[in-house]
Amino acid sequence: MVNKELCDCGKTAVWLYMPGYSNNSNPFRCDDCVGRGCSCNWRHMSNEGEEPPTDEDKPWKWVVKPKDDISGEIKEGQCWTRLDEKGREYPCVEYDYSEEGYDKD
Repeated sequence: MVNKELCDCGKTAVWLYMPGYSNNSNPFRCDDCVGRGCSCNWRHMSNEGEEPPTDEDKPWKWVVKPKDDISGEIKEGQCWTRLDEKGREYPCVEYDYSEEGYDKD
């Protein structure tokens, strides 16, 4: 049996933060612990002109920005993001995903 990389919580990691961390923290995360809701996945109506999907098979939601976010003002109905099959936002695009997990070197 191949040993798999683990998330800090002890579960098999299916996400890998590709840039890594400067403090050498564990870059591997399970599906429950990976951070979700990164602005790199937002679709801006005014900039890209991309409308939210109308197909029921592609869930999405309007972005609601936290008040302490410094990425600029977002007006209601301006940005949207896709959701996974469980209704969750996707992690940052700098994460790689492997359904089988990551083998230890």
